[in-house]
Amino acid sequence: MEPYVEELCRRLLLRVTTPVLPYRRLANLYRGASHPCAYCYSTGVHQPRGHGGIGDFEGRVTVKPNAAEVLRDELAAQGLEGGVVGLGAAYDPYGPAELKYRLTQRALAVLLAARQPACIVTASALLLRDLPLLAEVADGAGLQVVV
Repeated sequence: MEPYVEELCRRLLLRVTTPVLPYRRLANLYRGASHPCAYCYSTGVHQPRGHGGIGDFEGRVTVKPNAAEVLRDELAAQGLEGGVVGLGAAYDPYGPAELKYRLTQRALAVLLAARQPACIVTASALLLRDLPLLAEVADGAGLQVVV
């Protein structure tokens, strides 16, 4: 079984300033690696937290169990006015941890209620579980899915 470490977050939304990404804010619901990945770019997210390179954090996933509630509160306070929110750059939002915690599903429900457009990058077929919810988000505010 994959080790999960729960860590409550005080903040969730990160400002994204690079113009090449399709989102202006990023919400990392999970952090870590379920498996080694040759094209992984999330090691930079881990190094400031005391982890080394990819070999140091693969197999460990930090879960933010209160992420949906923090996201709801931050959206209400920040009023992003249509700015796209990206889900999961530090861990696939539909990675194995999502089976247990359903944070991506809960975050999508928050984005839908706030009529906030979203962007998801995933390599997982677990995305299919949430097709009805994804369709609602797409119809309500907009959704981009990158597989």
